[in-house]
Amino acid sequence: MIIYVNSGSFRASAAFERIKVYAQFWMRTTDLWVQQISPPAAEASYGHQLAIFLVMITSVMAPSPYISKSFAGERENHTLEALLVVPMSRLRILAAKLAAGLMLTMIYSTFTVVGILSYNFLVNFRGSGSMNSASQIGYFSVEVSTIPLIFFCQFLILLCAIGIGVVISTMAKDQATSESINNLVLLVPTMVIGILGFAGSISQLSGVFGFIVMLIPFTHAIMFLNGVLSPAPDPISLIINIVYMLGFTIVFLILGAKAFEREAIIA
Repeated sequence: MIIYVNSGSFRASAAFERIKVYAQFWMRTTDLWVQQISPPAAEASYGHQLAIFLVMITSVMAPSPYISKSFAGERENHTLEALLVVPMSRLRILAAKLAAGLMLTMIYSTFTVVGILSYNFLVNFRGSGSMNSASQIGYFSVEVSTIPLIFFCQFLILLCAIGIGVVISTMAKDQATSESINNLVLLVPTMVIGILGFAGSISQLSGVFGFIVMLIPFTHAIMFLNGVLSPAPDPISLIINIVYMLGFTIVFLILGAKAFEREAIIA
């Protein structure tokens, strides 16, 4: 039996492990020849893909309640007027709110790390002693050395989510409307991108749909983590992903600052 395996895809590698076990222990295959084929751009493992998806979901959802309450909520409760009459510029007030939001979201990031470590413990606990335990644990676990990179990417995602949330919250009439629009704008694309990340490589998408997907900043977050966690990362692509997310965040923070400075913010 001859098997060709795409070693750059965790899906192909996982399928190969199951086929090999079936061929050796059930079909009693004695002559098994395997050729590992490494593509130019390899994917991250299943464990890393799962970590990426969970990081995306928690990062876009974490700042939404605070951002909505800090702007639309205060305007709805008529406490924003008292805040704006203090001897401080609106930009400094906005910066203080953003700093508090980042500190709050760092708590979510810390618990994300705790969740990844707990997931690793459970994978090792359940996988130890089973057939091909080393390879199976390698496919489904997350390397501890990559957690700082995941933490850094989550920080970039939080910045993007906060930038979008500030614009929505300063334009919304009340807190409920702000949270609803924010969840719709952030959660739906994140779920679509996350499913696409599990179903196949996002970089292979083309046409109008592929162009729209590439405009979403969270797409670059997934591509960044996939590139970093893959066996053969491309430094130029990683830099492009980081620059795009930072540029997107800066643009939306500027738009949010302009919206916060307008007189209609207290209307």
